[in-house]
Amino acid sequence: MKTKFGKKTAGFTMVELMIASAIGCTLCAAAVWFLVEGTRISLKTTASSTNDLAEWGIFSSMTIDSKIANGMVMYPDFIKDTISDPANQLDDKNPSQNVGNVLILTKSHPQIKEPNQKVIKTPIYDQITGYVFDPTYGTLKTFTYVTSDSEKADGVSVETILKNNFDNFVMRTIGTNLSASSFGAAGKAFLCRSKNNRSAVLNIEVANGNANMSIGKRKLIEATLYVRG
Repeated sequence: MKTKFGKKTAGFTMVELMIASAIGCTLCAAAVWFLVEGTRISLKTTASSTNDLAEWGIFSSMTIDSKIANGMVMYPDFIKDTISDPANQLDDKNPSQNVGNVLILTKSHPQIKEPNQKVIKTPIYDQITGYVFDPTYGTLKTFTYVTSDSEKADGVSVETILKNNFDNFVMRTIGTNLSASSFGAAGKAFLCRSKNNRSAVLNIEVANGNANMSIGKRKLIEATLYVRG
């Protein structure tokens, strides 16, 4: 601009200031967008990785335990009275009682009686491993129990061992943020696929992150377990 002496002084016109402000605001908005989007992608990646780790942990644990076991029984829920009664075992032939939340893997050896070395059908249980899904808290827990000498006796069933030690099992959480909605029954994680052939299916979903903020990820975890005695 000019002074009364006709000389120009340094400065910006209003139009120049408006253009500079617009450019600055655009750059700030772009920087904020990149920051927000980068954070969102990072959180989604973290949630996805957490889901992958949950799937790997569950698969690894169940695969190892099912290879060690030579028997399997399943129950609707982890309630003392329920798992104490063999009539509550899941049965693939019964549509109203073929899904549940308790999978028990057993390791046993045949019972032999002297003097003719006759094999008795009732096995002697050496170890019991349980998997329990809790739909209320969305957790999958496991426990391993080595039977006592007194439990390695004729006529001691899985239900007897479970009932007598129900309050003493040490549970270990191997999965969180889980839900189950398959098999036509909400909140049931296991399907008894074949009772006689000892086969089961696990179907649960793991979710991490906040879905309402578009940073949540979900993953379906499916596994078919076989026990060969």
